[in-house]
Amino acid sequence: MADVVDELTEEKQDAVMGALEAMAESRETKHLIQDLRRGVPRIDVTWPLIFPFIVRELANQLIAHYRMSAPGDVEKIEPDVVVMDHRWQDLPRNTQARVRALIRHKLSLEFDPTMLDED
Repeated sequence: MADVVDELTEEKQDAVMGALEAMAESRETKHLIQDLRRGVPRIDVTWPLIFPFIVRELANQLIAHYRMSAPGDVEKIEPDVVVMDHRWQDLPRNTQARVRALIRHKLSLEFDPTMLDED
């Protein structure tokens, strides 16, 4: 689902977020979505659970920043590194754990570039 939304124009993404906001049942979730729509960077404990694409984006940015290529490279993450406008050490522990797990998973895949179909 996140991949589909990522491919939409900004206007359509905002429309999707508006629909999510309208359907949200808790006040906290509504406020979270409103902040996202306004572009307010704020990652708290609930974000990775409600918006899993945030974990993916954090992982991708860290992989690129540190040029990670193996699962053990996750140990390169420094406490003061800034990712998505947040210092790593300031992110909730559960978010850090999810990001580390995703990085390890992504980098443990046995990807062979020659497997790509060139058609």
